[in-house]
Amino acid sequence: MHISSDRFKYNLRIFRKAFLPWALSSPQHLWMAWNFYRKVRKKYKLNVRLQHKLDYPIPHSFVLSLTTDCNLACDHCYARAYNEPKVLPKKVLEGILEQAGALGCFFFVLTGGEPMLYPGLLDTLSNHRDCLFILITNGF
Repeated sequence: MHISSDRFKYNLRIFRKAFLPWALSSPQHLWMAWNFYRKVRKKYKLNVRLQHKLDYPIPHSFVLSLTTDCNLACDHCYARAYNEPKVLPKKVLEGILEQAGALGCFFFVLTGGEPMLYPGLLDTLSNHRDCLFILITNGF
């Protein structure tokens, strides 16, 4: 896996301007950042090791649509196409997170509808502290 020079410089700039000042702002932030880095690095190494062993690409990230339910009714959104909300069952979500984690996946983008309307979402995610979750939310 090779990152282009321009992409690497871009990522380094983001790290220096956004993440590093936050991490250095307090001992607690530094401790949190260090622990998270160790966990993600471990998963990344597992991912790379499995890719080489299986000679098959394994994604390090996933995009999951948790629900079609939304508290807004935007014209452009596909969630409006459903007559009634559909929700990914909690057991299925847990299974996906467990299986993906076993393959070294650590980055998850959660979408919907509105992912914050997913029942018990934060409790579910708190069981996976070695993963990074980005929520695509409308913020309401």
